[in-house]
Amino acid sequence: MLKTRVITAIFGGTLLVWLAFLGGAYFSMVIGVAVLLCVKEMGALMRIEHSGLLLWMYALALVPFLATHLIPDNAASVVQVWLAIGMLSSLLLVVLGYPRMAWNRVATGLWVVFYTSWTLWHLVLLRFQFASGFMLMMLVFLITWGSDTGAYFVGQKWGHRPLARHLSPKKTWEGAIGGVGLTIIMALWYNQIYLGMSNGVVLVLAFFGATAGIIGDLAESAIKRFAGVKDSGTLLPGHGGILDRFDSLMAVAPVVYYLLRLFIID
Repeated sequence: MLKTRVITAIFGGTLLVWLAFLGGAYFSMVIGVAVLLCVKEMGALMRIEHSGLLLWMYALALVPFLATHLIPDNAASVVQVWLAIGMLSSLLLVVLGYPRMAWNRVATGLWVVFYTSWTLWHLVLLRFQFASGFMLMMLVFLITWGSDTGAYFVGQKWGHRPLARHLSPKKTWEGAIGGVGLTIIMALWYNQIYLGMSNGVVLVLAFFGATAGIIGDLAESAIKRFAGVKDSGTLLPGHGGILDRFDSLMAVAPVVYYLLRLFIID
């Protein structure tokens, strides 16, 4: 199982890095496809089966990726347009779909879209809105994978105290500390070679990014617990579904993006 997991991670990671390097429409398209797969898996976990509702969720999830190319360098305007479309179309869906389209299912679908699409959209913003976009993307990947790898191996070796016993019994405080520690070391090393930013800024990015990744992982575990499943899907051998692989990244990307905006790094 570990061998399959490693092979899948290396192949998928290499493909993602290459597409991030290409940037442009290629990268937006791939992240958009990943979002659609996440929406599909999350919709299944939430037991959303109405075809019309699912089609609306897919279309709404792609809005920010299309709008980013139409309204470049203005994330705030994209969000405003997206919220307006989402809220107004959800009201229309409830009205036209009554009584088959229950309002709570539409509300759940709206949350699924923003949970999956809003978070991963920040990867596109990082790539397009910063002069060193590709290198910052690599920092996000490093924070995500470093935290996950450090937590796994440190937890396997020294983990004893459960981090969230009822959500993920195998995750430990020792593993979490090891993951954050390894992330900080790797991020500082990466900064010295490729970025040249303040070490203090990178320390903040690594600490809060790695912490967000752990929370994102546990949040998805909670969702799967409620749904009564072990994995979100079966698409990725050794990993489960797309959500199982992207859950931490979905939390890391927006945290790093807004911290970079706070520090005005460009």
